[in-house]
Amino acid sequence: MLKPLTQEQIDRIIETGIRHFADKGFAGANVNKIAAEAGVSVGVVYKYYQGKQDLFRACVERSLDYLDRVFAETRQQGGTLMEMIGNLIRQNQIAARKHPEYFRLYHQITVSGAPAGPEKEVPGGAEAGSVEEAPGGAPAGLKGKLPDGAPAGLKGKLPDGAPTGIADLIEGRSARMYRELLTAAKDAGEVRAEMDPALFAFFFDNLMMTLQLTYACEYYRDRYRVYCDDKITEGRAQDEKIRSQLMKFIEGALGT
Repeated sequence: MLKPLTQEQIDRIIETGIRHFADKGFAGANVNKIAAEAGVSVGVVYKYYQGKQDLFRACVERSLDYLDRVFAETRQQGGTLMEMIGNLIRQNQIAARKHPEYFRLYHQITVSGAPAGPEKEVPGGAEAGSVEEAPGGAPAGLKGKLPDGAPAGLKGKLPDGAPTGIADLIEGRSARMYRELLTAAKDAGEVRAEMDPALFAFFFDNLMMTLQLTYACEYYRDRYRVYCDDKITEGRAQDEKIRSQLMKFIEGALGT
């Protein structure tokens, strides 16, 4: 009989799973390797999670719980709309530096989709349903069409068709928070009267997503370098400059 896992062991499985899913995608990640790195047997993993898809969902929920705390801290601090937006930008910068793998996991889902059905592991560490890779890291059929070093999300594309509710699970929390903040600001006369809270929430979340990925993903760091002729460093002054300029951009859009 298997002993119950301690919370520390569960945390190791989840955090290891997040790194593997973030770096390899759903198809490329291997539960046997996740278990080995976490220091438990694969049988123990399958005792706690019905399958790879169940483990994947638990990893997604862990990253979302962390972002929930970021949102909660922002709401508790209060202030004007722009003060809360400034705090949210700062908290996202801190979060993306502290846990870049959480945001790389999100990036994998957005570029590759989410698992559509049960995935079974096959001998040799390969994944059933995984895409055959061609030399140079590009999926078979794309050889010669993608440059070397293309974003990892283009490798091992996941099956089309997300499980019911996956978009709601991932996007629902931030969508509700942003709509509420913007609706309250509109009712209070803080922003343009013609502003559509739902659309502006969508646009704002796209800005936040790009900000997070700029700190978390190598490709987005390169984008920053190309556009800004600069590199993302550990400097606090750079973070403040990015935050300040992004706030000016948002202020102009909102008409505050």
